[in-house]
Amino acid sequence: MKNISLIILVIFSFAAVHAQTAEEIIQKHLDATGGADNWKNVKSIIMEAVAVNPNGQEITTKITKLQGQGLRREVDFGMGTMKMVVTPEKGWFASPRNGGNFEAMPQPMLVEQAGELDINPLLDYASRGSKAELIGKEQVEGKDAFKIKLTSSQGKERTYFIDASSYYLVKETFMTTRGRMGGGGNGAANGAPPAGPTEVSMLFGDFQKTPEGFTFPFTISTTGMGPKMNLEKIQVNPAVDEKSLMEGVKQ
Repeated sequence: MKNISLIILVIFSFAAVHAQTAEEIIQKHLDATGGADNWKNVKSIIMEAVAVNPNGQEITTKITKLQGQGLRREVDFGMGTMKMVVTPEKGWFASPRNGGNFEAMPQPMLVEQAGELDINPLLDYASRGSKAELIGKEQVEGKDAFKIKLTSSQGKERTYFIDASSYYLVKETFMTTRGRMGGGGNGAANGAPPAGPTEVSMLFGDFQKTPEGFTFPFTISTTGMGPKMNLEKIQVNPAVDEKSLMEGVKQ
């Protein structure tokens, strides 16, 4: 009788753990980081970060986003600056190799960057045609994390690892054909991105709350893409317009 009771308890415990859906986990993540309603009011963001190479060289990154409309990324690695501007329809990039002049972004790169236009890609993902799927659990830095696979309307997949206790986003992985050019990485530190399909893995840590009540990771480590990046400043809803995002771009 005791064995039967134990089996029933195990079965119900197993069912309770697996009853959670991707939607419920994402909702808990949004609640833990500021609340879905509050995230919907975030229309712009500016993030400034610094990374230090083993030789002491500093790499500074500034990312400006206007929700759903545009993204501008500037990475200064001491000997030059790489810039990228992305809109829903077009993209441009500039580097010391092309004299700092903006050139049109190839279509494959533009498709890869499309997901970067959303300040919080897990917010209202279904309304953009994306699908979320809970594909299990995995340990991240010694702690259990839910694995959520998000597939965009263009078929691009990203896997988000959400801590099972805090519900913070602690890891993100995706495939790229040109190395890490988006999402706050600092691939410019190592020169040209690697050729061919590459899995990018990003680890997030040092979670802090901004004065507006949003929780962000203040450290980002990207595999094979240079040193850890430390966020020094995050501005929520600063004054940003399309003109400032497009500075230097000849359309």
